Amino acid sequence: MCVPRLGVAAPRWGVGVPMLAHGRARVCTGFKPGVSAKTSKAKLNASKAQPKPKPDSVKKAVAADTGRDEDGDGVDDDGPPLDFDAMLSDAAGLESLRSSLLGGLRSQHTLALAEDAGEEQQQQQQGGGSSSSGSGDGGAGGGAAAEAAAGGGAPAAAASSSKAGKGSAAANARGGGDRAGGSSSERGSERGSRGGGGGGGGGGGGQAFVFPERLGAGVAVVVLKPGKDWFFREGNPMVYGGAVDRVLAPAPDTQPGGEKESAEGGKQPEGGKKKKSAQLAQPKCGDAVLVCDSFGDAIAWGVFNPVSMFQVRVMQLRKEYEADGRACFMDVPALVRMRVRQAKALRKRVGLPRPDTDVYRLINSEGDRLSGVVADVLGPAVVVQSSAGWAERYRDAIESAVCDELSVSREVLTWRTSAAMLKEEGIVAKEELQEEGLNEEGEEAAGSDSGSGGAEKEEEAEAARVVVTESGVRYYACPSAGQKTGYYADQRDSRAFVAAMCGGATVLDLCTYTGGFAIAAALAGAVHVTAVDSSAPALALAAENAELNGVADRVEFQRHDISYFMKQMVAEGRSFDVVILDPPKLAPNRKALERATYKYAALNAQAMRLVVPGGLLVTCSCSGAMTQSGKFPEVVHQAAKTAGRHASLLRHAGAAADHPLHPAYPEGNYLTNLTYVIE
Repeated sequence: MCVPRLGVAAPRWGVGVPMLAHGRARVCTGFKPGVSAKTSKAKLNASKAQPKPKPDSVKKAVAADTGRDEDGDGVDDDGPPLDFDAMLSDAAGLESLRSSLLGGLRSQHTLALAEDAGEEQQQQQQGGGSSSSGSGDGGAGGGAAAEAAAGGGAPAAAASSSKAGKGSAAANARGGGDRAGGSSSERGSERGSRGGGGGGGGGGGGQAFVFPERLGAGVAVVVLKPGKDWFFREGNPMVYGGAVDRVLAPAPDTQPGGEKESAEGGKQPEGGKKKKSAQLAQPKCGDAVLVCDSFGDAIAWGVFNPVSMFQVRVMQLRKEYEADGRACFMDVPALVRMRVRQAKALRKRVGLPRPDTDVYRLINSEGDRLSGVVADVLGPAVVVQSSAGWAERYRDAIESAVCDELSVSREVLTWRTSAAMLKEEGIVAKEELQEEGLNEEGEEAAGSDSGSGGAEKEEEAEAARVVVTESGVRYYACPSAGQKTGYYADQRDSRAFVAAMCGGATVLDLCTYTGGFAIAAALAGAVHVTAVDSSAPALALAAENAELNGVADRVEFQRHDISYFMKQMVAEGRSFDVVILDPPKLAPNRKALERATYKYAALNAQAMRLVVPGGLLVTCSCSGAMTQSGKFPEVVHQAAKTAGRHASLLRHAGAAADHPLHPAYPEGNYLTNLTYVIE
């Protein structure tokens, strides 16, 4: 076993660690294919011409690497056995040994690069300056390698290897590379041969980067950094930019006129002069790309965005597209149709729609494997919300698939956008930010109340509305106005659960928005419901919902900041059998989590003071950062201590069943609903 040169992706079994054999340390010398043991040993000894002073215990260890190598395996065959106890107890000695070994490897690497440069220059001279992809890649790698050898810098060598790998891999993409054959050990040896960099490679020495797919012109490939592939093989649908080693641009089609493709991109006329006007185009937002590991093994395909932190949103893993015969492979519209069909079948399985419920979520982004797309059915209407650049590009395909699956016309579908998230995708819609009560940084705008998440436009009350039915309760919903898609279907199961315990009770619904919990409680038999919110348009719609269900005489709506209102109620000595606290997103991101934690604790402590002994507190968090931290129950527990109350957890819930979660994407989990008995 030998240490690969710097800049070459290490095989997965790990290298670079001294071996133990027969009780002695055996240090790998890292031979190159075609270089004899004697030559490599001479290089290593030359690199140690000026050894650093070392403690006695370390001198004994290093002595094992200065003996004879009779069998030519790169390992010394004599030398005293190591005293490991002495080595482990001598920290300075260990560090000195480590520095000595690394210094030797660096020197060997520099010499090897210089030799490569000489060999490749000689090959180019013999070949007469051929511009084929193999020799072109070798020449590019060799020139940079010679520069690295002259400067003695490993970073430059790594850059040259990456450049060489890019050219070779692009050539593979143009011509279509067959799946690498042979055993994994053979492939690892082949990939580790000369000219490779970060899993890519080229030159005449071997095929270091082999694509598992036969690809034609126009296909881009995203190559992951070594060791990053496991995360996405496990199913994570978001490829962050930090996991990407390089993006191999799709090759343009060969044009008439005697031009041929060069190793580094573009067209090259006969005679060797590169035509500057024909460069390889980088993939654009929404382009389908193949995702490969650093060795060229396909992992998945997805949609690309060069400016987003989510550089690739995975559409299909390899095992899926191979299982279905590649029916949707690299075909975004076909993939969308399949995902919408699957989502509709899942809703049917969980009993949606049903006679008493015609409002539900049809597509839940990553949970339904259409990242960045949400679709809600609001009775006779459909709302699709986009938060990804690829969705904006394929809007027509998404709308067609949704309408076809639901058997509705385009006239009943409303397309909405999440402005703050689209800004991160490189798409800015300022008017949408204002509608969501956000500033240009995507955070809650200054002056927003702690009620239903900021003031909506006053026209919301007059906006086009539809009537939806949830568990027998009727509500007005606004597909083209209001928050999100115009209705919160995620709390459907929790509204039914709480309503069942409100018979004969007094209820306080804080952040009522359009009266969801309040009206369900009143219909279930609550004697009186007080509903509070800071948004006048939301309260106006809530009052109409109460009229629609015939409970306006038992539901009292008040416009207040909820913190001020609770302080006023405590001062007056008021209390309620059931208190519901469903505030807006207080932690829009992880940076705001600490501040939001204090606010959640303060609000819950205030709410507990208003619950009669033995009463119920239903408290919620729709902040993904809080829910994913798992700390919300702890926050409520601390709030109980502050309020001098005892809280027993009765129910811990999340979003309803029509909001599935991707098991490899915990970031999709945003809602927590906790029900406590307060003593």
